[in-house]
Amino acid sequence: MAELSESSQRKPLKIDYRESIVDTSQVINIGRAARKTSSRISRILEQPKTRRDTLKIIGGSLAAAMGVDGAVSLAKHVIDSVSHPDSVSSLPPVEPLAQPKAPEVSPHTPTPDIPVYLTRLEKILETPPFMEDGSTKNTVRQNMEKAYVNELRSKPQESITLDEIDKGLSVLAFEDQRRQLMQLRFNLRQNHYFESQGVMPCDQAHIAWAQENGISTEMLAICLDNEERAKKIIKSLFAQGELRDEINEQIKAGVLPPDTLETMDVTNFMINPGGMAELFMQETRGFTFIGEFQAKSQLSGKYSSQRETSLPALCRLLQQNTGLSYEPDNIPGSGKGGPENESGGAIGAQFMPGNALEYMTLIHDATGEWLNPFDPSDATVMAWVFLARQKRVGDGPKDFRVGYMRGDPEAIKYALYKWNQLPAEEQAIYNDAIDYFNRFEQNTSGLRKKRTELVANSSRDYLIQFHSLAA
Repeated sequence: MAELSESSQRKPLKIDYRESIVDTSQVINIGRAARKTSSRISRILEQPKTRRDTLKIIGGSLAAAMGVDGAVSLAKHVIDSVSHPDSVSSLPPVEPLAQPKAPEVSPHTPTPDIPVYLTRLEKILETPPFMEDGSTKNTVRQNMEKAYVNELRSKPQESITLDEIDKGLSVLAFEDQRRQLMQLRFNLRQNHYFESQGVMPCDQAHIAWAQENGISTEMLAICLDNEERAKKIIKSLFAQGELRDEINEQIKAGVLPPDTLETMDVTNFMINPGGMAELFMQETRGFTFIGEFQAKSQLSGKYSSQRETSLPALCRLLQQNTGLSYEPDNIPGSGKGGPENESGGAIGAQFMPGNALEYMTLIHDATGEWLNPFDPSDATVMAWVFLARQKRVGDGPKDFRVGYMRGDPEAIKYALYKWNQLPAEEQAIYNDAIDYFNRFEQNTSGLRKKRTELVANSSRDYLIQFHSLAA
């Protein structure tokens, strides 16, 4: 509890006697008793408009100063003195009121101080984004989201926090409001408000490239902010043997040197920021469109079990580690797209709930950090890890969920395919990755090195020590 300043200690205590918590009948009786002892009070009380209020004020004053019991006792004494003046020699002693003690607060126990914006986001999370049919927008939720964004935008820029924006993007379901938050994030980025948190202004060359390719400038900037963060996590996973099952097998077989996990440049497993930004444009329109259905209602076929397993488990983890009360019934997700399309119910950056849970856990076990697939920066990092990982899914020589490999068009194709099975969208991502490389990376020091093909396995040549010539 903060201590009072000297100036505040000197100020007289102000009591609003009209608000005193006293029984009304006692107050009036006290006032009437006091009236009999003073002709001046009697004259005041003869005015009908002020009589009752004045009685309350007098009684309240006595009660506030002496307590109800003391005030009643005094009133009785006054009455007795008026009725039997010879029988009363003096007023009864009045005991002073005990000063209330401030509640004891341990210096080690933080006082709860929940920001208003988190309380509002909690209310939004409690409200379903869609009606019972799973697709009709809930206008109550929509209006709550609009109010959140409008209030945020109306604040002075210097008073807006990054957390207000990113928590908003982690909660809001509807595209218009999410787009406004992304634009606000970009404006504040360009005005240098969040540099201390790693949100750096985007240079004009990257802005121009994004605009030429129809990419959200803020989406590209988020990818640029998080590329190194993703690289560190991927490097940690790779060093622990948790990223590329095919390389682990080649090391065990003696095909690759034992120090491969320590020496290989993991940038080879990462799509560049331009390609990643285009992936988010194809999947989420730049992290603004995250679904138009209740995700739970769209999980079908081989994903049906995730309604009762992965999605609730994911929400519990998020509740524990973000403080936000995600509920399985209130999570927006993608539609199935047709009776033969079982990939409905993708959430956030369009992870299936099972994959989101798997990669949250994978990254946590390697780094101790819990990422949130609904947060724009975390979702970008998770997407990089997902593309980079090559995971064995069967016993055959080609039974892998293929991971990204720069310079290997086939590996790139299969890595993108495991996320998006639409050839035109895969090609758009690949084309922008190549274009970004040509514009920003090919002449960067250290990136143009001759590729060294050291090993071939049964499925393709793997380039083990190189900085690639392509995205």
